[in-house]
Amino acid sequence: MLATGEGHPAIEVDIAAVKFLTPAAIVAILARCNRWKREGRDLSLVGVESCENLGYLQRIDFLTHLGVEIPENFTRRAASGRFVPVQTLNFASGEVDRIASEITRCTLPDANPEDDVYRILQYAAGELLSNAKYHSGGRAYVCAQFFPTRNQVRIAVADDGMGIRGSFVNTSREDEANTPDAAIRLALQPRVSSALLRPNPNPYAGQNHRGVGLSITRILAKEAGGQLTIASEDGWFDELHSTEQARPRPAIFFPGTLVAVSLHRDQIADYAAMHAEAMSQIGMGSIDTPGMFME
Repeated sequence: MLATGEGHPAIEVDIAAVKFLTPAAIVAILARCNRWKREGRDLSLVGVESCENLGYLQRIDFLTHLGVEIPENFTRRAASGRFVPVQTLNFASGEVDRIASEITRCTLPDANPEDDVYRILQYAAGELLSNAKYHSGGRAYVCAQFFPTRNQVRIAVADDGMGIRGSFVNTSREDEANTPDAAIRLALQPRVSSALLRPNPNPYAGQNHRGVGLSITRILAKEAGGQLTIASEDGWFDELHSTEQARPRPAIFFPGTLVAVSLHRDQIADYAAMHAEAMSQIGMGSIDTPGMFME
């Protein structure tokens, strides 16, 4: 999909053969492209005319975030409950609470917002988005989609920032995050947030970071028969159906951080049990404070 000549700064993104992109692939490509742009690389999109899934890439706003606007030969329908088009976040902008609500409605479109798991999902999404917004030092992209044939929701967040290991620099646990893999493991622990570990106890002026976003997301993926994947630099974590995968890691280097999670709607049933399990594992009480991640 990417082509560049050795020693030449120009990069072509070729979408001619693209038939489908998962939310993780979409946000990862956008984050990587934005990083190249910030580095002064010339970026161009080719193969648009022959891309057989062009309409999908337009609906998900993939092309828009690459700066490409072409006529749409279809009628846009409401995305709510079906997918969340690509949204952007950075330190200066990005509505965490609104996007988290859209992700939750995509996951549980018919649930009562007062249900425990609805609130947990919204809180976990808000924590993940806040992490990307305030800790990456760059721009983050997020999208989500429901796949009816699998009854599965896929959610992904990727940024072009410093990576998980970089976020622990100058914190009290920097030595524990001395490799990308070790940094990911550390970030998966409850109440471990680089913001909370810094000498300044409130570096983000009023933002409520509890360091449990990845922890809750991991638990929810397990309970809902899903998968959690994290990539940062050459670090990799992949857990499917609560079992860490032994398959070879892909030969990639992602300079920022990518977090992708899948959940099966039909396995999100016992709200009270899931709520209790999640809160017990991370050592917290009920999530009953409105606006925990409101801006």
